[in-house]
Amino acid sequence: MNRGIHVASKILLTVLVACSLSLISATQAGEFSVSPMLIHVDEKSGRKPEFSFTIKAKSAGAVIFEIYKLKQLHSGHMEFLPLEDGDEGLVKWITLETDGANLKKGEKRIIRGQLNIPSRTKGSHLAAIMVKEESRVSTDSLAITVRYAIVIDLKLATQRGRLTGSLTNLKIEQREEGNYVTADFSNLSKLPGELESRVDIRNDNGRLIERVNLVTESAQQRAMNKSRVFPETTVGIIGLINSPIRSGTLHLSANNRLGKKLLQRKKVEIVFNNKASGLAAEYKLPKVIISQTDQNLSKNKFTVHNPYNKTIKLRFPKSTRNKSETYSFRPRQITLNPGGDHEIELSQHWNDGEISPKVFLIDLALDSKWHEVELHTVFKND
Repeated sequence: MNRGIHVASKILLTVLVACSLSLISATQAGEFSVSPMLIHVDEKSGRKPEFSFTIKAKSAGAVIFEIYKLKQLHSGHMEFLPLEDGDEGLVKWITLETDGANLKKGEKRIIRGQLNIPSRTKGSHLAAIMVKEESRVSTDSLAITVRYAIVIDLKLATQRGRLTGSLTNLKIEQREEGNYVTADFSNLSKLPGELESRVDIRNDNGRLIERVNLVTESAQQRAMNKSRVFPETTVGIIGLINSPIRSGTLHLSANNRLGKKLLQRKKVEIVFNNKASGLAAEYKLPKVIISQTDQNLSKNKFTVHNPYNKTIKLRFPKSTRNKSETYSFRPRQITLNPGGDHEIELSQHWNDGEISPKVFLIDLALDSKWHEVELHTVFKND
């Protein structure tokens, strides 16, 4: 094998293993194995590096080889597409010594190929060699097709390290399962890069509410904290907000690093309206009756209830002291099992002698999503 070709010991890209089944279920599939599944090629333009892969037959049969394009989807996953007229690039630079092979049981076969890289070519390129088992019909009339994709990852020596990208559509989305920070990220360079993205959420007073890491859906499914973004590709990135957020003006500040390059910070200001939806929209807190005392002090106890068949959390406002009033809730946060109850104490003191009703915004978490519900204090006769 020529200089500059390195075969990865593990799969670093999403690799397709497709099994197409028609009708019922049943027989054994995958009568051959392929290695490696990923071939890295580091080269210069104008050269013709060689590569190879190995097929081992578990039983006698025939396989065929086809060249496929790779496309990164908005989710970050990779899609394998058959060639079309007019396709250019790496898919047209691959030459295999054969387009298929007949194998005996237990036989190993090395398949060789070559890349014919044009002069003055730059950047990073991807393609796949699809190794496909010819269709067989079982005794149950089940047609089985097994395919393995060998990914060719070509990196050319020119333009190394020149990574750049941009973040757009930075916002907060309210979904049934929770609130998310979402954005689109575009890799504007000729090389792939590992993206690290973090967004700070602050309220209108500048207080940090939460730092949220954003990744693609593909990276999220693999429990990765970085997203691989391919050249000239736009992906969606997303991160769950675990903290409750009040309605009002929010300030989002995104820091992004592509490879080793720190990109320009992205800032947006949004108006967030966190209204209860679904079951939480029906949740009602009891009204708290207040009355004047000699010391302008009111201490009231009320009971909160969980009417749902799911666990909920309630988070009450922090203790506050200002010129006009002081108030506190005890306890501040509780978790209620289905059908559960809990007693809460609200202490209020009016410093200026004017007692008045008040509306408190309470955070309710149902199915991991935070909602706002209102707690009203009222006079006895209201």
